[in-house]
Amino acid sequence: MIDMYKLIAVLVSLAFSFIFSAAETAFTSLTMIQIAGLKKRKRNTFFIEKLTEKPDELLSTILVGNNIVNILVSILTSDIILERFGNINIALVTGILTFVILIIGEVTPKRIAIAHNETIALAFAPLIYCIAIVFKPIVFIINSTSNIITRIFGKNTRKEISLETFIQMLAIAEHMNIIDKINASMIKNILRLKKTTALSVMTHRKDVVKLDDSISCENAIQEIINKNITWIPVYSKSEELITGVVRLKDIFKMILEGQGHFTLKKIAAQPVFVTQSKSLDDIFNIMKHTREKIVIVMDEYGGFSGIITMQDIIEEIVGELYDKNAPAESRIKRLSDGTYSIAGDTPLVAVLDFFSKNLSEMPPAHTLAGYCAWLLNRIPEKNDKIKTEFGEITITEVRHNRVLSTIVKPLDE
Repeated sequence: MIDMYKLIAVLVSLAFSFIFSAAETAFTSLTMIQIAGLKKRKRNTFFIEKLTEKPDELLSTILVGNNIVNILVSILTSDIILERFGNINIALVTGILTFVILIIGEVTPKRIAIAHNETIALAFAPLIYCIAIVFKPIVFIINSTSNIITRIFGKNTRKEISLETFIQMLAIAEHMNIIDKINASMIKNILRLKKTTALSVMTHRKDVVKLDDSISCENAIQEIINKNITWIPVYSKSEELITGVVRLKDIFKMILEGQGHFTLKKIAAQPVFVTQSKSLDDIFNIMKHTREKIVIVMDEYGGFSGIITMQDIIEEIVGELYDKNAPAESRIKRLSDGTYSIAGDTPLVAVLDFFSKNLSEMPPAHTLAGYCAWLLNRIPEKNDKIKTEFGEITITEVRHNRVLSTIVKPLDE
């Protein structure tokens, strides 16, 4: 009869060993996203949330409980064997016990918990929570001792989830087809806004249509009627001195109201100025606050450098947008021979993303044209060939010392 009680105690201890091992793996593999998902599905996550609030105490509770039941199994089983069969080979009994505990109390429950961590965590959370309350004094002593030893080897460097970790999680989600490539790319582009400066995205002043603020609306419309633009920066005396921004529809409105003789200065709105080093994230917030759709970018000397519109920022997130009445021209085009025609003003980060390459050293250039000049250490000329880390660049068109177009032959072609 005594053996029967001991045998029941052994089986109960093995069951608890199974529970503790499964719970350990289930809770340690449970992510914040999974907990949020359980909560959203209105599952009872009270005990899970309470336990995961203090992961150190949770882990200590499980380890203490697991060690107690494993030791208890060994003691009871050895006692039963000795009573029944006498002083037989203890090494054999120890080996068998180790094998049984390893299979029932470690490997099997952990493998099950990996496959069904949410179900295991929900099922065992109330029991583990109650055990945690009972073991609290023991866990406190163990954690206090552990903290003292840990401080000897260095302070706790535990951190919250980082941006790099989030991007890795996003890449895994994309690889597992949880999120499609387009949406993953958009999320990455949003995260990149904080690191992307105005200089790398702006429309350069040489490409900006700008008008003297002293000309009339009637004369202005003749200058811009064939241009695919919505906003026109206006200057006073010098093109470096931007004094305002005029909307195309306001010019039309003045003409339709019979006030076409009014100068642009009369209808110009106060411009919003930003520096070249300003991030797109900051510029977007400025646009939201001021309710403006365009900002004027100034260089470090206070001169006019270029413009950025809300559409430019949106295109950084979703890709190029095209007017249905305008020709759809992409900055990067694949040619029949496997090479690519790339405009010189294409942002360098966009080129690197397109070819899925990273440079060993990031240059102080923001466009492909600037990168070519940096590599050559001079002003690029037509037919220059440049070997880069992502392929060979051939300069195909240069105008007024500006690289307008290139041909890129990727390394893997």
